[in-house]
Amino acid sequence: MSFGSPPAVDYLDGLSTEQPFVPLVDTLAAEINQVPHEVYHRDATQSANGRQRAQRLFEHDAVATTLDRTLLCDVLDAAVEWSDEADRFVVESVSGSGELSAPTDVAAAGRVPTVLDVTERLAATLDDVAVVGGLPGPVATFNELLADARLDANPETTALIREVFGDVARAYGRAGVDAFLVTEFATGAQSPAAVVETDVGALEMLGNIAEFFGVPVAFVPEGYDVDVAAEIAERTPIDGVLLDSSDPATLADRFPDLRVGGGITPELLAESTDEIESTIEARFEAAPSAVFPASGTEILPETHPSKLKAVSRAVGATT
Repeated sequence: MSFGSPPAVDYLDGLSTEQPFVPLVDTLAAEINQVPHEVYHRDATQSANGRQRAQRLFEHDAVATTLDRTLLCDVLDAAVEWSDEADRFVVESVSGSGELSAPTDVAAAGRVPTVLDVTERLAATLDDVAVVGGLPGPVATFNELLADARLDANPETTALIREVFGDVARAYGRAGVDAFLVTEFATGAQSPAAVVETDVGALEMLGNIAEFFGVPVAFVPEGYDVDVAAEIAERTPIDGVLLDSSDPATLADRFPDLRVGGGITPELLAESTDEIESTIEARFEAAPSAVFPASGTEILPETHPSKLKAVSRAVGATT
């Protein structure tokens, strides 16, 4: 962590109106560094180096330590393996007797040591760039573990997920993150009420942890209905929300008192670089200061770097 808060953190804290550029880059960094995706996600040196190289290329203002949706599943002693077909880690089964369990030392469990190593490397080397601790949300974690089960019928499992969610957040805080980033990945078949209560419980707890470490919290409700996301935001102490929306300015009034990111969508990144630049300029030239250029979903690894570089150029010219 650099001396003083990075500009993106000051912005989330409401201390600055300088809008940051926050694309969610993860596996794309492996492509840029020409490293096999599994190696990139398992090896702290490759992961940290890839994230730093991507940041130098795209000049974004915040770097996530991971966007791995199974991070907490691994901690809970589920059988998590790399899938070449899915191009990510997946839960194959719940280990042993079928019972989930939380370890006594979360910082030493599963892939958490690798992610913490990445965090410490980034915090020691990135100046004026926010190192953001990536936390898969409790709904995403539950759906990865028990795809056909219901949140409201499994209170013990949701409580266990919330426990390790908090433990990993505390480990991130001790490792020196500048902010927390909670990523959800669609609600599946869960009821909106159960999703809201599950996320609210976890984010309220995270708010206390964030206050202790003096860092903000950003929330990524990918695939969520905007009404569900807005209710969660209203009831929790989060500081920002990243939406998979082509025009986040039109949704800003649904998230009062929050910084609202968006505008960088997969559809936009499929266009030509000229079209990308003109579209970003149009979206953000007159955007209110509470709205900033970001993606509400991970930038796909097959995205050509020139496309995100075009976004970066346009952002630099308009914000």
